Amino acid sequence: RGGDAVKPLIDALDSDDAGVQQKAIFTLGQIGSPAKDALPMLKDIAANSNTEVVQDSAKFAIDAIEGQ
Repeated sequence: RGGDAVKPLIDALDSDDAGVQQKAIFTLGQIGSPAKDALPMLKDIAANSNTEVVQDSAKFAIDAIEGQ
């Protein structure tokens, strides 16, 4: 948990499986600020995902990571 988990979770964001993406996004949000390296990818997902639930999850994770 924490910083060591960020890289594998970022890799999971590339998954074609929305369920895998959503779980990775949720976990990154739970990690918070140590997951800041995921922000560029999360912002891309929030703007471009074809799945509304994944987009919304990414927006919540971004807020959690940025401390808002």
